[in-house]
Amino acid sequence: MSTDVRIASALVALYFVATFTLLPYHESLRALAGGAIVFGGVLAIARTVKRGPVTWMDIFAVAVIAGAVLWVPTFPAMGGRVKAAIPLGFFGMHAAALLWAALRWTEPQRRPDRVSLVQAWRYALLSALVLSAVATIGVTMALHADVHRGIVVLWVYPAYFVGLLAAATCFWALQRFRHLAVGLYVIGVLAGICLYGAVAPLLPLLDGEPMHLSEMLMVTVIAGSIVGPPVALGLEQQHDDRANREATGSRRRAPRKRGHRSRQSVAAASSGMQDAPGGEERGTTTSH
Repeated sequence: MSTDVRIASALVALYFVATFTLLPYHESLRALAGGAIVFGGVLAIARTVKRGPVTWMDIFAVAVIAGAVLWVPTFPAMGGRVKAAIPLGFFGMHAAALLWAALRWTEPQRRPDRVSLVQAWRYALLSALVLSAVATIGVTMALHADVHRGIVVLWVYPAYFVGLLAAATCFWALQRFRHLAVGLYVIGVLAGICLYGAVAPLLPLLDGEPMHLSEMLMVTVIAGSIVGPPVALGLEQQHDDRANREATGSRRRAPRKRGHRSRQSVAAASSGMQDAPGGEERGTTTSH
């Protein structure tokens, strides 16, 4: 059993224990039944498809389905009556997504090269420029519709840079664990919280209504922790696939080069034997 699977299994067990001990009887039955369905389904499907590429889409899909079963029914608007069930459902959603990633993830053949802080920041700045270019479309439309609202939206540009630089710093600090699915999941959660935390202060400015700090923090944690892990795992999977293709191509080309050199050596040796002085006479004398 891999390190990822052990950690994910421990989180699943923690969900069942916490649900059984912290929730009332009727609520715990619903949560336990939902957990059995979600975690059992993840385990059955993962064993059927076995290990393979982990994409951001399948991680996100597992999180959405698990959230619909374990988390959404705990909302007061959906009939939930126990406040403690809300964070437990949120935890169960992440445990299911991490379990899927752990069962599917294949550790790279060699540890990824360490990235310096300057390199991480350079990538963050490039990503912020790309996001800013995409956001310019919405900013332009907002300026045409409402000048005051458009001026507020302009703050999204520095927010992108601050959030992505903070996310890159988290990646740099935890990159020693990026060969593990659990490590990438944690990196994704922290990076997503950094990015959404930088953008969250714009929400009350756009709405024109004050937002309590706890509400802003809740939005940041929910959005960042849901979006961040799929992106982190998906990007690392693409990096590993590219590295494996390059390594396979190098191994395929290497025998051809050695074979080419061997044929050149044989041809050179044969040419030397033919051009050697007295070679024909020695062969004739030997035959006699």
